Amino acid sequence: ILQLLAYRDWIIVLILVAVANLTANLVLGDPVLMSLSFIPNNLLEIMLSGYLLRRFIPLSQCVKDPLLLLKAFALTVVPIAFSALLGAFVLVNYGLVSFNEGWTFLAIGSLVGNISIFPLAMLLFARSW
Repeated sequence: ILQLLAYRDWIIVLILVAVANLTANLVLGDPVLMSLSFIPNNLLEIMLSGYLLRRFIPLSQCVKDPLLLLKAFALTVVPIAFSALLGAFVLVNYGLVSFNEGWTFLAIGSLVGNISIFPLAMLLFARSW
């Protein structure tokens, strides 16, 4: 979605994502403060991914070029790593897991989500739906 919007309009999407993130965590029974603690790293991942993809990858061509699709996917690994890093610190701060466990859990979760969503997102972007 961010790829279709001007940078100045990203704030609307990011606010909606933050509210959805907070709501999902609260529904699952997480404490409010802990739920709020995860919002910055999730938004960082979204913003950094959106910026890097817009800056370095012509997304409209990803559907036609498998190598470009792989490059685009690889580029999103950097934001995932940073997001998992910050998220792991939150988990450690709350005494839930060790840093290594938290980082691994969060990084793998984001990578699996990325693998699942990325091809469909590229197809929708290429079709301008």
